[in-house]
Amino acid sequence: LTPFENVFRGVSPLGCTLVVPIGSGAAYRAAERWKDFVNIIEMPGLFVSQYKLCAGEAADTLELSVTSSGSWQVTSDQSWVTFSFLKRSAGIIPLQLFVEPFSGPGSRTAFITVTADGLEPQIVRVTQFGKLEVTPGALADLIEESDPPEYLIIKGTIDARDFRTIRDKIPEVTVIDLTEAVIVAYTGTEGPAGNSMVSYPAETIPESAFYDPVMFRGLSFLKTCRFPTSLKTIGKRAFMQCHEIADVIFPGGLTSIGEQAFYWCNNLTEVIIPGNVTLLGASSFEYCSNLVSAEIHSGAVGVNTFKDCANMATLTLFPAVTAIGTSAFQCKGLSSIFAYHGVPIDLT
Repeated sequence: LTPFENVFRGVSPLGCTLVVPIGSGAAYRAAERWKDFVNIIEMPGLFVSQYKLCAGEAADTLELSVTSSGSWQVTSDQSWVTFSFLKRSAGIIPLQLFVEPFSGPGSRTAFITVTADGLEPQIVRVTQFGKLEVTPGALADLIEESDPPEYLIIKGTIDARDFRTIRDKIPEVTVIDLTEAVIVAYTGTEGPAGNSMVSYPAETIPESAFYDPVMFRGLSFLKTCRFPTSLKTIGKRAFMQCHEIADVIFPGGLTSIGEQAFYWCNNLTEVIIPGNVTLLGASSFEYCSNLVSAEIHSGAVGVNTFKDCANMATLTLFPAVTAIGTSAFQCKGLSSIFAYHGVPIDLT
């Protein structure tokens, strides 16, 4: 941890009072650096951990933490959101919200109100998203730019133009569900790789799908992407610098992952490469600093593929892995390698 003096330079932990939410004083008194403050006071009030929650079309359970200096109660303006309980006493209390399935298109919204006597009420917005029926290149017509969805479920047929719409028009999207989508080919100037004429193949997450090559940044809020079962290829730089993405499950029919496809995706912790993959492109998972384990069932591993994944501790190589490129596993934390080849892969 950073030393106290480097965080609060010039601040006296004796003379400065630290005011924290009710019920959290013990945590601050035990936390490194924070415990250096001598005067820690719990403030009265009513607080919630989040003010915006999102859910997909299926029934779901959402979680919210309520911190209050007095007894409180919770209500919803919509019957499709219910709670694990309606009233609680003072303290830090986890609250579960149960969301019913949603079969309609578009989205619906509920407002959750948490109240306590004499304290400012807290209002939480819950948005549930249904499926968007899309035809190739038409996603932009279905998105309200003034209120773009954070949870995107696409059904129907899409092409590279729709990926550019997601990247450029829905920058705060957190979940992209493509399990019921079909990706078709497109040739033109309106895809995500730039404004020149590019041919984008079918069954492929296109090049630079969620990485802007002009602004040099990925979708910074994206946490989950669920792929079509028909997916064959993930294009180069498709998820580059999507720093929050953590939930990635590759379909069994995937055959290749392009160069720098997941470069610098800090929140990835585990990667399982399925058995039909023939190629992992150069630097495809380079600098994924929180990656802990990689399990590779097949394919040629390109140069620098997992380079500088500093926390990767476990690597598993199955017999169908055919080649390993230079610096592919230059990972200083690697402590266990499970190689299932009867004859070692030639590394010369």
